[in-house]
Amino acid sequence: MLKKPDGAGLDAYSLFVPLDGAIELRAGSKWVRSTAGMAGFGESPALSEQVISAGSRFLVIAVERADMTRHLSDLIERPVTRPLDFAPSVDLTTDAGLTIKAMAGSLEAGLTGRAPLLRSPIALQRMKETVIALLLEGVPHRFSDVIHGPVTAVSPHYVKRAIEFMWANASRPMSTAEIAAECGVGPRALNSGFRRFKAMSMMAYLREIRLSAVRRELRDPGAVASIATIAQKWGFSHFGRFSSEYEKRFGELPSQTRRRTVGAGPGGP
Repeated sequence: MLKKPDGAGLDAYSLFVPLDGAIELRAGSKWVRSTAGMAGFGESPALSEQVISAGSRFLVIAVERADMTRHLSDLIERPVTRPLDFAPSVDLTTDAGLTIKAMAGSLEAGLTGRAPLLRSPIALQRMKETVIALLLEGVPHRFSDVIHGPVTAVSPHYVKRAIEFMWANASRPMSTAEIAAECGVGPRALNSGFRRFKAMSMMAYLREIRLSAVRRELRDPGAVASIATIAQKWGFSHFGRFSSEYEKRFGELPSQTRRRTVGAGPGGP
């Protein structure tokens, strides 16, 4: 049977865990076969078709891209502005794979029938966070070396507080003095902390956050505002300079991101 994958059009990562039989997923020009011991994994907008063998049964777990990116950003303590590029399959025979399969089964059981997890939002949220952590740590992706590499010095509390404050207020004007006052340190000490622990100035870090926010909106199929309007919302008043910075960071123009998002939406190719 050939059809659109479950969750197609969602801005999410989808994990297909086979219980019986096999399923093949097409992502672009490539096909990924998911059978006993091997789960298929990919970005839902890019998964255009699936072929299901007769009598096959499988679980599908979808994780919103925003949640995955937010968790990774917290893990590596910096904005994630590039695609994660996960490997297209998960070996379910490894320790990590067996745990992922068990968690997928627990989620499926908790969300069907009487759906006990829906009556316990805290438990559901913790299970979701566990699945995200398992996928980030157990499936190879662009940032795997950063996650599994040597542990760097932990950022001081005032740098972490500054990052939280900037994420929460990124759509409005902010000065170095305001952010420093929020963190209880002087501007010079705060900037020094960012250069030491984040290898960039505080305002450069804020620009990374804002670029990431623009990209998130451009990749939202429901967004109807123009690119210029979205850019201005996040503090980029000079459109030409914004486009250049965006292309340098993400490897494509804002218009290319918007076209891909529209193409991946319901009814798109």
